[in-house]
Amino acid sequence: MVLGLQWAQWRDAASATTRFRRGSAQVAATVGRGLAAPTYMGRVDGLLDGRADVDSAGLARAAGSLPSNGLIEALGAAAVQGDRVIVTASVPASSPVLPVGVDLAAMPTNREAFDLARDDGGPTVAEPRSGAFPGQQAAVIAYPEYGGPPPDSTTGRRARIQGYLVGLIAPKAVVENSLTPEALRTTAVTVTDGGFTFYASPSASARRHAVSQRSVPVANRTWTVTAWAGPGAVPTRPPWWGTGVALAALLASVVGLVALLRREGRASRARETARAEEMRLITDAGPLLQHSLDLGELLPDFAVQLANQFELDRLGVATANEEGELVDTFSIGPAPAPSRTVMQVGATTPEVEAGQDFVIPLQRTGRTVGSLRARSRRILERPQLDSIRAVSDLLAAALGNAQLYQREQETVRRLRELDRMKLSFLSTVSHELRTAVAAIEGFGSLLVEHWPTLSDEQRREFIDRIARNAGSLKRLVDDLLDFARLERHALTVAPRLVSLSDLAQQTVEQLASLLEQHHLTLAIRPDVIAFTDPDAVERILGNFLSNAAKYSPPGTTVTVTVEPYGARALLAVSDQGPGIPADERTRVFTRFYRSETEATHRTRGAGIGLAVVKEFADRMNAVVTVDSADGGGARFVALFPTEPGMLVDSDVAGRPIPDLVE
Repeated sequence: MVLGLQWAQWRDAASATTRFRRGSAQVAATVGRGLAAPTYMGRVDGLLDGRADVDSAGLARAAGSLPSNGLIEALGAAAVQGDRVIVTASVPASSPVLPVGVDLAAMPTNREAFDLARDDGGPTVAEPRSGAFPGQQAAVIAYPEYGGPPPDSTTGRRARIQGYLVGLIAPKAVVENSLTPEALRTTAVTVTDGGFTFYASPSASARRHAVSQRSVPVANRTWTVTAWAGPGAVPTRPPWWGTGVALAALLASVVGLVALLRREGRASRARETARAEEMRLITDAGPLLQHSLDLGELLPDFAVQLANQFELDRLGVATANEEGELVDTFSIGPAPAPSRTVMQVGATTPEVEAGQDFVIPLQRTGRTVGSLRARSRRILERPQLDSIRAVSDLLAAALGNAQLYQREQETVRRLRELDRMKLSFLSTVSHELRTAVAAIEGFGSLLVEHWPTLSDEQRREFIDRIARNAGSLKRLVDDLLDFARLERHALTVAPRLVSLSDLAQQTVEQLASLLEQHHLTLAIRPDVIAFTDPDAVERILGNFLSNAAKYSPPGTTVTVTVEPYGARALLAVSDQGPGIPADERTRVFTRFYRSETEATHRTRGAGIGLAVVKEFADRMNAVVTVDSADGGGARFVALFPTEPGMLVDSDVAGRPIPDLVE
């Protein structure tokens, strides 16, 4: 019996060694794939298109998100200044490991790498040195920038070099992001460049056993990833004296030995096979979940592998939305009935019975990013639950990265939209200014050159046209001045108790020329008091009337209304134009925004008038909105407080105002 035990232990050790050697090869391959720095750096270099004079903001836009596995610790643009290579921009901004202003060429090994990159016209990695950068061990990779395509000759490249795109490659983060803590505990891993060690895992002091190596080309250098069995990962072989004791007992235990060997061998092989498959799943899950930031692309493959390994007939993944609520994202099999008990699995859960629904919270940095719910056809004991929790930690990291990527993409989309609207705004303003100035100049020249031959009626017509274009130019300049104040946050108001009825009447009389081709109807109740700024009211009503004149056909009716509205004061302008689509009624108060309707394209405007109206309203605790007028057209409404300190709500006196802009 003792001999059988010794022989089984010997065979287990040899079998485990063989399996762990295959596992070590998979670990080395996984880390090696994660060290593909030129792929990401080459994309950023292509976006720079040979430019080295980019600032930190421009570099950040080109860089996008740094690789999620932490390979690139920092990214920078460096300019050549004589024999110096000075960092002029970095990502992240104010990076302590790659600060703006540092001379990267001060280190001889970096100098050699920069010269080699400049002469070859391709990326070059510097020879690493211990303590060259703060924090973890890292190496510099440099891409030469010539201000355009690389010259054909070495002499030309030396003459035209302007700077470099540089990155700090940090293998430590790649290893720790590619492997789970359990894998790092049982597997020793090192990343080296010749005699220089970038990274050694905590178990790297163990005697090398079941070793696997993988060479990884990084630009001009070759790094080596080595993995071997950590302490206790592979059973040790029995001592010689144990075999002697077993031989002494052999004659008395032959029959029992045969049965024991068979049973122990089958159990050992089954445990090793299951554990090896679970370890392979954990090892493969890291690269699989880092392959893409698109959940729709990575979740199906991940879920199928997990379900097959643990015989799950039900598997679902939910992600947290902006409000922290869990929303089902992907599932295999039917969802559990609402009345069914769901067990929450934690670090101390001993086992889960077959057919029992369970859930594992997915957390990252103390924040819940989702949940994994499942049901297995067999009992899941502590080792299997630990494996599922380890894979769940990798899934939580992937979900967090995907959510961060989606938020960054949304920010980029909004910035691009703002840039587009600003360009459109500048083009529109330029056209508006040229149109008004050209009209004034043209009719003025006609008056000067042909004054004696013109009739009084013709002179009055030309002077009226000059006056109308001058008024249009004045309103545009007023909008531009208000816009400049908005940009400087210098727009001020001085609200006081005034007669909104009188203000509206006076403003309509001053702007009557805008509505000469329309029927103007006044529904102004007397003695309507508001706590507001008179100049702001004039700008708001003037903008409402200007829009009504521009967008409603000649001969239609424009109505100005002033009346009490519950405990507030209401000012409204209604027209019979094409109106504003419901999905654009809040966006029209955004800076630079102009509707995409045909009527908007036919009329002049800069897209800032209603933004100024919105700003005036906010400063006075007022509310502006637009809805549909009776019989079609647009109805612009401004609600003013009637006493100091009053806030305007969206529901006043039981009558809701649609689409309020607050």
